[in-house]
Amino acid sequence: HTFHPLVVQFATVLLFVTPIGLVIWSHVQTPSWHAAAFSTALGGALGATLAYPTGKALVPYGVNRDLMDIYFNTHQMFSTITLVLAWIVVAMIVRAYFVARYVPEIPSYQRVPYWTRFSTIVVAFAAAACAAYTSHLGVTMVWGNAV
Repeated sequence: HTFHPLVVQFATVLLFVTPIGLVIWSHVQTPSWHAAAFSTALGGALGATLAYPTGKALVPYGVNRDLMDIYFNTHQMFSTITLVLAWIVVAMIVRAYFVARYVPEIPSYQRVPYWTRFSTIVVAFAAAACAAYTSHLGVTMVWGNAV
């Protein structure tokens, strides 16, 4: 039961950092920032994948059973949405790699199409928001305080 609280921290933090890295990459459009954004997104998606099946193990350890009953299904739904969005972000970053033209002759602001960058950032922010809300519900269920 102790695996879930450990691994969920990595997923949450990396999914929070991913949109920041994507905004920087969108501005500078260099391969190194592309790789950094991809690494954080992949780490967040892997963390979410590892956290997803282990969450039910914490149910017996909840302080307030009434709060568990109220929030569990919502927590489960948002964890599923977070998981799906995290992997979509990874796929969008991989797609952006194949449409990018990282050559010196092309100005940096023209290397990756605008809508490719913008849509990836929007989905990454949505994944981060879902991760935040899922974390909030998890904390409320386990510690028993409506934070």
